[in-house]
Amino acid sequence: ARWQSFTGRVTPEEGFFLEEQHFARGKRAVQAMVELVQRYEAAPATSGVVVGVELLNEPSNKHYGRITEFYGEMVPLVRRSLPASRYLVLLSFMDSPHTESMDWVAAQVLADPGNWSGVVHDPHLYHLFGDNHAPWSEEQDFCKVCCRDAHILRPSAALVPTIVGEYALATGYWGWQESRFLEKNFHNYMSLWSKMESVV
Repeated sequence: ARWQSFTGRVTPEEGFFLEEQHFARGKRAVQAMVELVQRYEAAPATSGVVVGVELLNEPSNKHYGRITEFYGEMVPLVRRSLPASRYLVLLSFMDSPHTESMDWVAAQVLADPGNWSGVVHDPHLYHLFGDNHAPWSEEQDFCKVCCRDAHILRPSAALVPTIVGEYALATGYWGWQESRFLEKNFHNYMSLWSKMESVV
């Protein structure tokens, strides 16, 4: 990621998508991850621990074509070893709302259900990292859940489940420890997710 340290190296460009040797290394990393999951499954102490794998974390949407190229090749590779009956495959996209990426995943499911069953769309919803411009209030945070977040999730198609993780409760409201804010925020999100057809 540009100017991020997720990979241990901060750079001004997303070399993963721009340089073939890094793109190829990413594919090898997915294969290594699959093999690690298999080792976990084979060991009595860790069998059943892994329920799914995510292939990329928040890839820059300006490389959308390369992202879909990567997913298009890697999902069938993962499925050769990690069956849909046992493992989810999580696909992260950074388009907003997620109409384009959701339509693309739905098309893959229709074209190749054997490999693409159990693939879930993973939108990273949180009110942080520039999504919480000061001054930021409890009311603004709640409003964003029901108005903006609902709009982002609405493209979810019945063919493509959407998974919402703990990061969707992250917020830049610094009064989170006051007035039962976390409890109210959680209830608001539960109300939102329960109304989204394919949120799991």
